[in-house]
Amino acid sequence: MANIRVHRVFDRGVMKTNGNEPINLTFAADGRITGFCLTKREYFAAMAFQGVCTPCVAGNHNANYPQEAQFKAEMAVRLADALITELNKDKETK
Repeated sequence: MANIRVHRVFDRGVMKTNGNEPINLTFAADGRITGFCLTKREYFAAMAFQGVCTPCVAGNHNANYPQEAQFKAEMAVRLADALITELNKDKETK
């Protein structure tokens, strides 16, 4: 497995989130990182995509329109990026 560096960036005592960091890691008994799952950005986008697609489950959907699926996928990624940006703002600017 590739050598993965995971770090936290602190600014005035506030931990920042990096969308490219994995949401969880797996470790060997000696402490080496042996694998990882989705990145935070991918995870946030997946959660947003669930919300964006909720009306589909309720019967209000356009499943036959590929452009609708593309639009929802793009919106989910934009929402994930906006969440990461908002999480990284200083408390004073909120």
